[in-house]
Amino acid sequence: MLYFGVVESRSVGDPYKIGRCKVRIIGIHTDDKNILKTDDLPWATPILSTSSAGVDGIGTSPTGLVEGSWVVIQFADEFKQIPIII
Repeated sequence: MLYFGVVESRSVGDPYKIGRCKVRIIGIHTDDKNILKTDDLPWATPILSTSSAGVDGIGTSPTGLVEGSWVVIQFADEFKQIPIII
C-alpha cells in the first residue's frame, strides 16, 4: 500500500547522513504536532538510483527534498515503522 506524506525535516539531524527525512504520513501520523512532534517521527529513507552510492558525496546527491515537499511512502515492514520514500 502506498501513502502520501509531507517532509517536515531534512537530513540535518540524520546521524547516518544518507538523505533521510522526517515525514508526516497521512493516515498514519496525527496532524497535531503537540501530540507527535517532528523530532519523534521515524526517519524515512529515500530510494536512490543506482547512480548514487548515497555515501560521502559519491554519485548523485539525494538532497532534492525540502521541508513541505509531498512524497509517496511505502513501508518496509508490516508494522509501519520503516518508511521508504519512493
